[in-house]
Amino acid sequence: MKIFGIHINDFHQFKDFHLDLTYPKGHEKEGLPLEKVCFIGQSGTGKTTLLNHILESITKLKHISTQFQPHYRIAFNQKTNYSLNSKNRVKSKTEVSFSSKNHKFILSNGKYGEKKDWDLSIVENKTEAFSDSDKINSILRKTYTLIEHFTINYPADINIKHQFVSRKTPDVSYIDKKVVDFNNPKQKLTPIWSKVYKEVINFQNEEANFRIDLTKKAEIEPIDIKEEIQKWKKGTSNPLINLANNCLNPIIKNFGLEIETDLPRIQNIDVIRAKSTLTNKMVPFEKLSTGTKQIILTSIPLYELNTDNSIILIDEPENSLYPDIQQMIVGYYKTLAPKAQFFFATHSPIIASSFEPWEIVELNFDYDKGRVLQEQYFKGERHIDNYFINPQYLRWDSILTKVFDIKERGNEKRIEKMMDLAMLGKKIEKENDKNKRAEMYQEYSKLAGLLDWETK
Repeated sequence: MKIFGIHINDFHQFKDFHLDLTYPKGHEKEGLPLEKVCFIGQSGTGKTTLLNHILESITKLKHISTQFQPHYRIAFNQKTNYSLNSKNRVKSKTEVSFSSKNHKFILSNGKYGEKKDWDLSIVENKTEAFSDSDKINSILRKTYTLIEHFTINYPADINIKHQFVSRKTPDVSYIDKKVVDFNNPKQKLTPIWSKVYKEVINFQNEEANFRIDLTKKAEIEPIDIKEEIQKWKKGTSNPLINLANNCLNPIIKNFGLEIETDLPRIQNIDVIRAKSTLTNKMVPFEKLSTGTKQIILTSIPLYELNTDNSIILIDEPENSLYPDIQQMIVGYYKTLAPKAQFFFATHSPIIASSFEPWEIVELNFDYDKGRVLQEQYFKGERHIDNYFINPQYLRWDSILTKVFDIKERGNEKRIEKMMDLAMLGKKIEKENDKNKRAEMYQEYSKLAGLLDWETK
């Protein structure tokens, strides 16, 4: 399931607001939903509002998929909150368009925030919507069973203070959740670890049983126990090693860390165990930096849960991360959930540089009309050749000025010192005394170095 469009008629700062979330003309994936989207804009322009709107719509689609009753039953059931292509439906305030397999779902509501008046239509064969209730019900239920997790939501203020705890009966409740919302106090990040915990316990029990059988066999016939164990390990997948190599180590190596996978005793796997690649000493989880904890706790769900056809919402992924990690975080998350569609909201120009221009939704205030608009990066038709801004090609300072609309090229002190540099350069040109000229040039070179200004 992927979102290919959002329309908001009138809600808060959004009025007649439409987002085309498909690849533009000329792209090899023209017309298909974007695989990743980045919302940028000043605080208050509605980045988080859009993420929440997507989450609410997906949650509503999930309820409709499980509780929907066809048209002819609605009149006899006062509890039914959903209708399909109601002829007398008022013009919707919000609309989110999804696609799954060969079908497009258009979910809308006429009165935002109310439980009733949600409307669902399905577009068939890329033409017009149909309203056969029984057929829609059948398609919804098939879609519901095909997608394990409709969405996973990471809010900006995600709680990373939870500690891993020992569990005799691991909590694997996330396996059957269609909407995994970490903004919900009842849904925490750390229980995902219990899925790994259970898999590692099973692996170690299997290894222990193999060793026992091997010992018994060695009493009867001569065998190389060490060689047999090595063969068994090569042919048996170790979930902890898989998690380390395929998920966590590729990113936490940039923090000088790696996951400890040599765990001789079962009780040693109650927590994620990391060790320093510099000192080779263990670093307790509670001693890890905030950014490292955030990376570990947000990565494990994407790796462990089935994200095929899921929608992943991540608000402010740059929190507590140094710029070099910000550069790689979008691509890293995408490798963990390659078949998911990602929506990011960010204030970071470094995060924005990870996106193609058609993947960026820049929100700006239109004070004259009292609404928020999308800043377009193309002229004429929406074609890849008509885009005049591409953040991937820009220097960091150019992204700040051209994408994030920073007018000044430095703070006041820089501007003041740039003027001093220019004046000093003029003085050097007019100075005839070679010794004074040399002294002045040394001062000029030092100031130019501080300003990161190339000297001739």
